[in-house]
Order: sequence, then structure tokens, then C-alpha cells
Amino acid sequence: MLDKPIYNEDNSIKDFSDNNWGKEKMESEANLFWLLKRLKPRQREIIELKMAGYNQKEIADKLKLSEKTIQREMSVLRGLISIMK
Repeated sequence: MLDKPIYNEDNSIKDFSDNNWGKEKMESEANLFWLLKRLKPRQREIIELKMAGYNQKEIADKLKLSEKTIQREMSVLRGLISIMK
């Protein structure tokens, strides 16, 4: 979990490039920001719910989507995360 909010009031991703974080953490944060900027709003919602501890069925229920849709989006998200490594 990030120790600072990552969104501005207009829901754009904050720019942390001027902070004095370690190089490794900055690279990790840069990768995360790269990913977040490319996500669709629905994908962000899914990630936020997953990070909050919801399982796929609970996410589907909360977002009024099918479990199959959540499974598909989670697969896409895993693919995006894997190309960041």
C-alpha cells in the first residue's frame, strides 16, 4: 500500500518525481503510476476493491457485474502487471 495519496482532487495521478525517495522505491512507484495511468476507471475500481480484501464474487456483486467479467479483468490486470517486471 502506498504511504501517500496517489490521486489529485480531479482523479489524475499525482506527480511524485520531486520527492526524495530511494531510487528503487522511485522506480517501483514509477511503474505503479505507469500502470495506473493506463487503467480504465472500472479496472481501478476492481483493483481498489481487491486491495481492500474483497474476493472476486464480492467485487462482482458490488459492481453489479458477472464473476466472469471480473475474472477476465483480473486476467488483463495480471498481464499488465507482469509486463512491468
